[in-house]
Amino acid sequence: MNLHDNNENNVISIEDQIKGIQKHLHKIPLNFRETNMVMDMAVQKDYNSILLLLKRKGYSFEDIANGNFYQH
Repeated sequence: MNLHDNNENNVISIEDQIKGIQKHLHKIPLNFRETNMVMDMAVQKDYNSILLLLKRKGYSFEDIANGNFYQH
């Protein structure tokens, strides 16, 4: 399944985004409540929920796939 980024015409697959999350999970800036949620999701391998959380926090598909997690 592929999703288009709102700002660009290139296509970034969910698989690429999940690999980015798995590789760069330690770099994601989260508050205490989000940290507990994400750790539970990671243990259950629920990467789609982590992806949705990151999209709600304002990260683009490209940022997620490349592990570019910066403080908003």
